Amino acid sequence: MEEESKENLLITNMPNNNLETEKNLGNLSKDNIDINENEILISETNEKEAEIKTILTDIMDNNDNEIKQVKSEIEQFQIQEPKDIIENPAGKNKSGTIMSTISEKFSDPETKSSHERKKRKKIIKQTRSSSASEEPEPSNISDNKLSHKINQIPAEDIEINKNRKSTGFQPTPPSESSKSVHRPCPIISSPESPKSIQNNEPEQENDQQSVPLTDEELEHYRQMAFQQQPIRNLTDEQYNYIINSLIQERNEAAAEHKFTVSDRINSAQDFVQKCLLDKQKAEAQNEAINQYKQQLKEVNDEISQYDQETDRLIKELLESQQKARERLENTHNDQLDKHAEEWTSEKKQRQYNRASHGLINLRKQFKRLMQQNRFKEAGDVQSIITKAEEKEKYEAHLSMQRDYDNSLRMLQTRQKGEKQFFEQQSLIHLAQLKQKRERRRVALVNKQKKVEQIGLFANDAEKVWGKVQNQRKDENLSASGPILSRNGSIISPRTATIKAQDSREDATIPLPPLDVRRSLRGQALVSSHSARI
Repeated sequence: MEEESKENLLITNMPNNNLETEKNLGNLSKDNIDINENEILISETNEKEAEIKTILTDIMDNNDNEIKQVKSEIEQFQIQEPKDIIENPAGKNKSGTIMSTISEKFSDPETKSSHERKKRKKIIKQTRSSSASEEPEPSNISDNKLSHKINQIPAEDIEINKNRKSTGFQPTPPSESSKSVHRPCPIISSPESPKSIQNNEPEQENDQQSVPLTDEELEHYRQMAFQQQPIRNLTDEQYNYIINSLIQERNEAAAEHKFTVSDRINSAQDFVQKCLLDKQKAEAQNEAINQYKQQLKEVNDEISQYDQETDRLIKELLESQQKARERLENTHNDQLDKHAEEWTSEKKQRQYNRASHGLINLRKQFKRLMQQNRFKEAGDVQSIITKAEEKEKYEAHLSMQRDYDNSLRMLQTRQKGEKQFFEQQSLIHLAQLKQKRERRRVALVNKQKKVEQIGLFANDAEKVWGKVQNQRKDENLSASGPILSRNGSIISPRTATIKAQDSREDATIPLPPLDVRRSLRGQALVSSHSARI
């Protein structure tokens, strides 16, 4: 019975347990939904925080750039003011005008908001410090704090920064209004630091002369252009200044449908451009002539220097040859002296002064006769000895003289050959030097002829101008860089454009003119034309 009662209780409690489990499951699903919602909110807060940080950084950067620009302009005006007062006796009025221009700049709507921007900077710094003090986890940032930060930023700045992000913001310098209607806008130079202005006074003067011509001069040259009178002695900037003024006037006249006036201004503009072109051609020709003169002077100096060096080398060679010639002559004289000394020596004479055997026997016989006191026979022998000595003496002298002459002749022929060889070698060395120098001089003469051809070219202004234009085209083509074809070969930009044009022409076909009609009669023509094809 007890077991049955327990089973009944369990059966009765089963629906209650099912209800509790269903309630628990519902609570769990609600908790999961809440967790998902919290995660979505956290991700949204993270995205909002990232957007706010980027917007804040953009605002800070833009405000810093604008504040620096305004400060640099104020410093530039403050630096220019005492200098203008020193240069002009009425400096106070000029300083007053400068301060008035500064006040006008600050009266603009852009500069009026500088104080608001400063306040905004303080707010941004506070928000940054507060965000830095908080924990880095995005889940701890509440929606109230984010909404408070967003409310502190003006809506205009947020929209402006979004537009800057989408379109690529580029800050523009403040525009300066010109007094005359047709005066082209001058180029505004970037503000410099006071140190650079003090160190570079000539650059400051050039910057102050932003307008190349005054109103009176501009009007004078415009009238000359209308009257087709030649305009000379101007710079390229001044010519372009006049052309820009005419272009502005022409555009205004064309906007008002004053076509005759526009045509007249066009002719004046073409005339000024022609004057500018003539001036540029003359400058190019003068530059080419100056280059020709400089190159010709350099070549002539080089040739004269080369000739002087050639003369110096020839002179040195001749001097060295003369010294060698003198040394050779001295050696020859020494050889002749030694030869004469040798032939006059006792050693050489003993070769020719020996008596014959008959003369020796006669002398012995003469001595024996003298010892025997046979004086008569000794006298006869003495006479025979005297005749024999005279004869042998004459013959020995002739023999010695003949041998000496032969030896001297041989020595002189040898010396003569040496002299001839030396002179021939000297002439050969001199000719080789001259040929070598002349061969090298030919290159300088050819260079001189090329420079003279450049002078003939420089005398033609049109050729010089054409060369200048071709050089500019080549520089532009080289600056654009090479283009690779499909197979990897390099194509010049010019050939690439020609091939592109050819490919475009090949890819098109000529079409007949379209018969635009408001009714559907053209369908029959189209069908008949297609059937004809």
